[in-house]
Amino acid sequence: MLGDPVKEASLLKKRLAKIAERRGRYQEMAAQGLIDFEELRERLAHLEEERIDTQAAYEAIQSRKERLKRLERGRRDLLEHYATLVPEELQRLPHEERHEVYRIVRLVVKLSPEGDLEMSGDLLPEPLSKNGIRHLLD
Repeated sequence: MLGDPVKEASLLKKRLAKIAERRGRYQEMAAQGLIDFEELRERLAHLEEERIDTQAAYEAIQSRKERLKRLERGRRDLLEHYATLVPEELQRLPHEERHEVYRIVRLVVKLSPEGDLEMSGDLLPEPLSKNGIRHLLD
């Protein structure tokens, strides 16, 4: 699961296009008598093997992209579910434990010079007003 599947898919798609171009060039060479039909058959057979391997790799990447999308949707849904539970449960925790939870979910709260609060982290409830944020952080 290494690498960027979008970039990999793009590279494989370009490779498939180049294989198709090479096939056309080989056929042109044969039509012009630059190579004989036996050599053409060999080259086309090699290209077909390369095309099959590249197509299989492309389909595997596409499948991986879909699987990653499903996992991300599942992760997002799970986080949203837990985010609805967190504010009530956090209020029940002692101050130190609450801050440990904030550290685990990488909660970062920034106060701008204008007085606006910005929150980021792995697990956040729906957007909160300034009062909701202040209440949550108490």
